Amino acid sequence: MNVTGDLKTVCFFGDYNPEYCRTKILLHGLRECGVHVIECRADPASRFGKYWELFKKYRDIRATCDVVIVGFSDTRWMPVFASLIEHKRTIFYDALFSFYDTYVFDRKRVRAGTLAARWFWFLDWLACSVVDCVLLDTDANINYFVKTFSIPRSKFARVFIGVDTDIFSPLPARQAHHDSFTVEYHGKYIPLQGVDTIIHAAKILEHEQAVRFILIGKGHDYARIRALAEELSLRNVTFVPFQPVEKLPEYIRDADVCIGIVGATSRANGAIPNKLYEAAAMRRLSINSDTDAINEVFEDGKNVVLIKGGNAEQLAERILFLKNNRDALKTMAESAYDTVMHMGIPRKIGERLLEVIKQRT
Repeated sequence: MNVTGDLKTVCFFGDYNPEYCRTKILLHGLRECGVHVIECRADPASRFGKYWELFKKYRDIRATCDVVIVGFSDTRWMPVFASLIEHKRTIFYDALFSFYDTYVFDRKRVRAGTLAARWFWFLDWLACSVVDCVLLDTDANINYFVKTFSIPRSKFARVFIGVDTDIFSPLPARQAHHDSFTVEYHGKYIPLQGVDTIIHAAKILEHEQAVRFILIGKGHDYARIRALAEELSLRNVTFVPFQPVEKLPEYIRDADVCIGIVGATSRANGAIPNKLYEAAAMRRLSINSDTDAINEVFEDGKNVVLIKGGNAEQLAERILFLKNNRDALKTMAESAYDTVMHMGIPRKIGERLLEVIKQRT
């Protein structure tokens, strides 16, 4: 069914990665709603040439477009460039998260108050200021942008991340082993994910022979986490190398419970992680930090289990409770699945984005 109304064509613009989960879901969702999407994209590896390439491509399609969406990428200049070459059509920008918060306070690549930190602040502020509407994934994230960058709340719109159901959907269960309990994490070991909290919880549970931890991926804090696991002489944690996204469902299917984000950084408060949607879409329950963002969609004890961010003792306690209460675990996992099917599948995300577009044009 076509629900586009008068909207005919959306130009998806920039040096975005079309296979990145957020972008892929937006594109898929819009198309499921009957929107004609033209992708005006350049290779991000072309540092300066991509701007000329985009200019030429957009010049050729401009007359056929109703609105422009600048896709998420690592180039905060892209919304500025779009605003320079398009003066009549409404420009939306999928910012997704704050570079300033990420690189200064979460990953701590630069110190707060330095010129480099102010530069990241300026990039976020400028990118959001030049467009007509900024898309973010939670109200908590919007609140952060409004407070930090002094940009009117009216400029922002919430569009949840959702889940790619072409990849993440229930799989036939393998033979159940009631004498084992597997806790799964996948990610890039960035601070907000709190992998050190998972490691310390594993240490607390090391005498629970049935409980095993599977940690998948590699990234920012990987070396430090491996060293910590060695220091604690852990034998109940298995580290699995980075896996293509298409392989992750096999690990989620074999897990009893999944870990979302359990860190205590400021960025964690504004994020609902992809992995929470992914686990729910496969009828798996997740444990997550209790944050403003998570409470916009999920409810503790109903379709998620929440802990205080960074609290390994509480994480271990919740894991042990779920291991010993499998009926409650199954009920919550089913509720998580129902929640995501109601609001997080690509078509629902596309409908929400289309609603935002119609409101702003």
